[in-house]
Amino acid sequence: MSNKNIKGPKTDEGKAISSRNSITHGLTARRWLGTDEQASFDAFVEEFNCYFDPQISIEKILIFKLAKLSVRLIRMQRVENSMFSFASSEAGHPEDTIKSLDNGSGRLIQPVGEAGSVNWQFNPRTYIKKTMVLDETDSPNLDDITG
Repeated sequence: MSNKNIKGPKTDEGKAISSRNSITHGLTARRWLGTDEQASFDAFVEEFNCYFDPQISIEKILIFKLAKLSVRLIRMQRVENSMFSFASSEAGHPEDTIKSLDNGSGRLIQPVGEAGSVNWQFNPRTYIKKTMVLDETDSPNLDDITG
């Protein structure tokens, strides 16, 4: 394959737009997804610096990395919470969800149904327990996590 077959942005403006593609997807974004994430990162850095009192460069770098990974972990938990909420809302009508995956044709309903014996029962107690744990771990404040 020659380089002339490779497509991509050519202008500076196009390259700038392309560099922000991962922000659209959120989970893999290299930049903070808004002021909330930036504020969380800053708070983590400050809190970790106070707690660990870094003295040498490597300790300061590790504080920075720990703060960055903490914010990214919160982002992943939020994505997971959203996926869980979506799955919970769709669990009441799985056939509609399956149809939406196949552009409404309904061809997938029978094969998906035959593919496995999935128990679609909804247990409110389990749901409440899981959402409470997810809400608790979603907090960027370490003191809010009790369990």
